[in-house]
Amino acid sequence: MRTFPQRYLRKLISIFWNVTNVLGPILRMSGCNITTSGCDLTTLQLNRTYLIGPRGTYIKIPYDSLIFKTLKRYGQWELAESEFLATGLKFASFKSDSGTVMIDIGAHVGLVSLQTMNIAKTNADIVMFEPISTHVRAIKHNLTNLKQKVNITVNESALSDRDGKASLFIDSANYGRSSLL
Repeated sequence: MRTFPQRYLRKLISIFWNVTNVLGPILRMSGCNITTSGCDLTTLQLNRTYLIGPRGTYIKIPYDSLIFKTLKRYGQWELAESEFLATGLKFASFKSDSGTVMIDIGAHVGLVSLQTMNIAKTNADIVMFEPISTHVRAIKHNLTNLKQKVNITVNESALSDRDGKASLFIDSANYGRSSLL
């Protein structure tokens, strides 16, 4: 059984957490602010420096209820995955005398690649595959925020185990989960 002070303290912490999550982006203490919203892409401006870019960086992303809202609130997306990939990329770049290439299949808008390259700080080339033309436009904009100059190839196509055409499932709640049917 909880005592009154414990319940009171938990409630205060809960209220503080909710207020911080709502007011953080508004007061430019965390996350991003929406600068423009179009029919297919929304532009967010970072309120402080994150691994995705320095304060003031503009990121283009489609509006959805997962990736957009996470980026808006926290200024990053899949950071643990990006750190893991960056570790492998640094190791491969160190071990290789020839060029190193990072391949991003289903790149969405390039957030993971952008963070990975900014963490790794290597000159590895990037080859990206993304079948949704709106996302390809966002990738081309977002990767201008890389801290180092690298060769970037963006292929507007999906990858499969067979040739041909296929239908693409687009999940409007999480555009990063779109896939071939």
